[in-house]
Amino acid sequence: MHSELLRDVRGQERTPGDFRTSPNWIGGRGPSEAVFVAPPPELVPDAMADLERFFHEQPTLPILIRCALLHYQFETIHPFLDGNGRLGRLLIDFYLVERRVLHAPLFYLSGHLERNRDEYVGRLQAVREEGAYEPWIRFFLEAVAAQAAAAVETADTLLRLGASFRTRLREIRARGQAIDAAEGLVANPLGVATH
Repeated sequence: MHSELLRDVRGQERTPGDFRTSPNWIGGRGPSEAVFVAPPPELVPDAMADLERFFHEQPTLPILIRCALLHYQFETIHPFLDGNGRLGRLLIDFYLVERRVLHAPLFYLSGHLERNRDEYVGRLQAVREEGAYEPWIRFFLEAVAAQAAAAVETADTLLRLGASFRTRLREIRARGQAIDAAEGLVANPLGVATH
């Protein structure tokens, strides 16, 4: 998944799809100046194996809280040289699909996290430095609520647009493929497979 995500984009030259074999950090020119230094590369395989087990085990915590913990842990392991943030945000969707909370990976939290980047990074770092899980989880749940509200608003807009298309097609007495195309677009605006 990581190698696909980095195909033909920034970071494609940084061993896509392979766990890092060198140190990784965020901020600063090196680990001594960094805001965050990821665990040593020799710990990455075991940390990722633990994360995968947590991903697949039967949940004892509510799904969204587990999702917040999974995301935090992936971002902390920082297993790749580049693209960790992109993949970490995608894992949120994939976990929600795997747990059948979503039927397709259509809930992308990146918009909210990028708009609130300083708080996002600060909350992750506070867990690492102080064990401040509760503020992180609260921030994550608020982000989910905000993006869910935005998704509902977008869906409502699409429904209104679909009704407008149907009205216009009736007015011009369209038939056949024009109606089929309009109905297909309204029913599945992203072209996502539904079977």
